[in-house]
Amino acid sequence: MTTLLAEVADLAMPRRCAGCGEPGVLICALCALQVREASRLPPFRSVPDPCPNGFPPAWSGTPYTDVVRRLLPAYKDEGRTDLRGLLGAWLGRAIAVAGSADPTVAEHNSLGRSVYVVPAPSSPAARRARGRDPLRDLVVTALDGDPAFPVIDALGYARRVRDQAGLSSSERARNLGGALRVRPRAALELSGRVCLLADDVVTTGATLAESARALRSVGVVHVVAVTLAATPRTTTGSRAAVRRGPASGTNLSEA
Repeated sequence: MTTLLAEVADLAMPRRCAGCGEPGVLICALCALQVREASRLPPFRSVPDPCPNGFPPAWSGTPYTDVVRRLLPAYKDEGRTDLRGLLGAWLGRAIAVAGSADPTVAEHNSLGRSVYVVPAPSSPAARRARGRDPLRDLVVTALDGDPAFPVIDALGYARRVRDQAGLSSSERARNLGGALRVRPRAALELSGRVCLLADDVVTTGATLAESARALRSVGVVHVVAVTLAATPRTTTGSRAAVRRGPASGTNLSEA
C-alpha cells in the first residue's frame, strides 16, 4: 500500500532533483556530492559587511552558495518538505556551535537553565502563500526536542514592510527599522532571559538586527543568532571552538 501511494504521488508530482531539476531522483548524484562537500565545512561566525547596528553574535551552518542556494528556495517556496531533515541538520550544527562557543549560552547550558529559541518571523502574506512556516519547521527539526532549547514564537510585525528581495543593505535596514515587536505574553516570558534568534540565511543582517532589537526592548539580556547559511560576503575566517559537520559520504537521509 505504501509503495502504491508513493507511485500515485509521483504521477501527480514527478520526482525531480531539488538542486538541478533532473527527473527521477530527489537529489541527483552531482548535487549530492555538492551537499557532502558543503557538509564538510565547519560552522562559522557570520558578520555582514557593512554590519548593521545591533547585529548580534551569529553562527551559520554552511555558506549560501552552489547547491545550498538552490535547495533552500525549493524547500521554502516549492513544497520540497522532504529536504527539511537535511536543511535542519545545517541549522542544528550552528545551534550546537553557538551553544558551546558563546560564553553566556554555554554557562546557561552548564547550569541547566533554558535558552529560548526564537524563530525570525515570516510576513503574514508569506505564511498565507506557503500554508506553513518553513523556518519554524526547520528550527523544530534542528532541535529534535532538546529541552534545553524551548522554542517560542515571540516575534511579529508591528507594521507592513516591503518585500526584501532586491533591496540594498541600507534599504533593508530602513524597511525593517522598528517593524518588529514581541508579543505581550512572550515578553513576560522572555524578560531577563537569554535567547537564540534563528533564521535561514544571513544576507545584510537587517532582519537579525531588528529582531534582536525587539527582543532586547522587552528585557532579553543576551541575544545570539543562528542561521542555516550565510551569503559569502558575510563569512569570516574564524574557526575557533567549532565542531566539524557530517563528513563526506554521509547518508543524506541522516545528514
